[in-house]
Amino acid sequence: MTQAQIQVAETRIRAPEDGRVISVTGIPGSLVGAGSEIMRLSAGSPEVHFKVPAASSWTVGDAAEVSVPASLNDQSVHAVIREIGAIDEASQTQDVKLRLEHPFPVSVNSLVTVSLAPHEVSHVARVPLTALISEDQTHAHLWGVTEGQEPHLVLRRVRIAGLRGADALVEGLTAGERIVTNGDASFHQDQAVQCVSQVSER
Repeated sequence: MTQAQIQVAETRIRAPEDGRVISVTGIPGSLVGAGSEIMRLSAGSPEVHFKVPAASSWTVGDAAEVSVPASLNDQSVHAVIREIGAIDEASQTQDVKLRLEHPFPVSVNSLVTVSLAPHEVSHVARVPLTALISEDQTHAHLWGVTEGQEPHLVLRRVRIAGLRGADALVEGLTAGERIVTNGDASFHQDQAVQCVSQVSER
């Protein structure tokens, strides 16, 4: 009798946390080993995953609104960015993960609409990628050229707001400022230069 009770107890499967069963992969009557998958469970805090063009101007903690389809009365819930992934070199996109304040009455892998809070963006200039010396995913520096009869180099730190082919959209330059479009490791601050050519404004 005791052995039978033990065997019955071993047939009971307990999930490690509360959630919803989304699929059953086990076959009734079959023998499975420890660690084998028999069902899949949707559990944990609700999340929304999507992609944005690199380099994203949003950061962890930024607010968003997530809406469900119109068939569900256009319900929406507040969310915040929980994580921003690294730039994928092939697609030039970044994965963004949102944490929802409240769960939605929709199934896993449902489509939702995400509205990210707009940013107050400063003046954005379009410069060749060859002008930038990267510091990290969103920050870089380049060399500016002063006006006057004796122009010299000045280091300009900029924030990358996006990429457009062979160019970058950057914040941190003033309108009409001259820059060096092909940097050189030998350049240094206040170095005197002679401007022999200048490309047209983009």
